Amino acid sequence: MLCPKCGYSNPDPNKFCGRCGALLNPAPKPVKEKPPVISPEKKESTKPLIIKLVIAGLLLFIIPLLTMVWGMEYLMQINPVLGLLLVALVVLGLGLLMGAVGISIS
Repeated sequence: MLCPKCGYSNPDPNKFCGRCGALLNPAPKPVKEKPPVISPEKKESTKPLIIKLVIAGLLLFIIPLLTMVWGMEYLMQINPVLGLLLVALVVLGLGLLMGAVGISIS
């Protein structure tokens, strides 16, 4: 076995160099493990959320509101008193709905 320090050829069972006394078979140095690389969390895009909110707004508010307006116009042509009563009920219902939503948000 060759000495890593002086290069002297030593017999195999020796643990130390016969010339310089250096350790012949040093224990391997512990390898430092690199800490795992943690990638930053990906931010979710807000575009799908905005699209969903627009679609929900169309389906839940605008389309029914337009349908009620057209229905009220038709009812006003047939019976003006019932048409005005329906308009008052719709306005009251929308006011209550807006109030309930306003209270639940705050």
